[in-house]
Amino acid sequence: MNMMVYILPQRSSNLIQSVRLLHSTRKLLMKNYKDEMSDGREYLDEDSMKYWENDTKYSKDPFILSTCKKEQTSGLTHTDAKGKLRMVAVDDKNITRRVAIATGKVFLGRDAFNLVKENKMTKGDVLTVSKIAGILGAKRTSELIPLCHNIPIDKIDVNLKLDANDYSVVIHSEVISVGKTGVEMEALTAVAVSALTIYDMCKAVTHEAVIGDIKLTQKTGGKRDYFIKTGTEFLPTP
Repeated sequence: MNMMVYILPQRSSNLIQSVRLLHSTRKLLMKNYKDEMSDGREYLDEDSMKYWENDTKYSKDPFILSTCKKEQTSGLTHTDAKGKLRMVAVDDKNITRRVAIATGKVFLGRDAFNLVKENKMTKGDVLTVSKIAGILGAKRTSELIPLCHNIPIDKIDVNLKLDANDYSVVIHSEVISVGKTGVEMEALTAVAVSALTIYDMCKAVTHEAVIGDIKLTQKTGGKRDYFIKTGTEFLPTP
């Protein structure tokens, strides 16, 4: 069946409205996908759903400046024809250079931010420990995410920088692999584990730290390349 993926807004001035819209769309997806598979209508593919912004009222949002588009997809890759769970076979895919970049932020608040900046946290150097944790997390992705392949990784780069504008730590990861499947999950896991480590090392000072804005910003080397401008990119240290 040929399905059309409609792309939805990730961020807006009204967060509650966006969440409700996404929730309603996902409910509609599941109903149509289960009950009306053969009626020839267009469906949303949940696994391939991407977010977009294409309205001028979102154009000043620094976190997402991407282009609205439609994509065709053959269906969910992690289920078979009967809807049963499966691991995707990649044996017939081409070996290419796969790159994925992800970002995220941890909002610390003024006091914790200053302690991290001055390297005065009781547990030690927050930025260095969290960088190492992110690298380790990327290596263990297939053990954490059930259907991820255990793949050779050629490069993992995790970098963190302080943003005094909102008292946050910005996390950037880049993962490279020459192989048959992408490394999006490895890049996202690197950011997530790094963010959790920051929280762990700062929780003695505050439990109000917020982990947010974890997203894939770029992937290349697969069937479809992907790029989203976040406004927080910075290049990895050579």
